[in-house]
Amino acid sequence: PNAPDTDDFPQKVGEQRHWNELMEKVLGEDNLFREKVTILNVFEGTVGKKHKDNAHMPADWNKKLSEMYMELMDILRDDEVAARERRTDKVENIAEAEARK
Repeated sequence: PNAPDTDDFPQKVGEQRHWNELMEKVLGEDNLFREKVTILNVFEGTVGKKHKDNAHMPADWNKKLSEMYMELMDILRDDEVAARERRTDKVENIAEAEARK
């Protein structure tokens, strides 16, 4: 069900959006967390969608999000490996050219 239309819970769209923005600001500005935390802001994509309760998405939604994130990490890792290999090749080519001089 969608979040109940009641004042019994503080997790309303406006408040949740504000809380999320505050957390992104705190985590993004803190040097300790900035390099260790990835923030996936999916809030707008959840507004109006079926929720498990006032704040949580259903398990299948979270599973799909997790799978998409892992695919992205695989792509980024593969890109980094390829970039590292290109850098290594470039350095080796420069070293070989210098050795021929």
